[in-house]
Amino acid sequence: MLLVQISDIHVGSQFQPKVFAQVVNEVNKLKPDIIVITGDLTNEGLIKEYKECKKLVSQLKAKKIITISGNHDYRNTGYLAFKKFFPFESVNNLSKDVVLVTVGTARPDRNEGEVGYRQNLW
Repeated sequence: MLLVQISDIHVGSQFQPKVFAQVVNEVNKLKPDIIVITGDLTNEGLIKEYKECKKLVSQLKAKKIITISGNHDYRNTGYLAFKKFFPFESVNNLSKDVVLVTVGTARPDRNEGEVGYRQNLW
């Protein structure tokens, strides 16, 4: 199983289309089974950024793409849109022997993250 991890796409004012095109090209050449995008898909958490990001992420080719929100995705109530555009599960059974557990630590309008009370109980 080949798993590729990328992060910090920052669709919006900081987005770099040429760099992202190179990433897509390199990742797709690898033909990964799983791609995990670990946060900051958007720059400001705006609906228009999520719409564009959804199109861009669809260029990545894998059997499964797992997304985790970052602090930039949570800005401007973007945490509400993230689940709509990138539904996710915290526990991902990747194969008979491999489970990927993701823990989102982003918090609305804060740069630092934290593991919350309910996450600690889990």
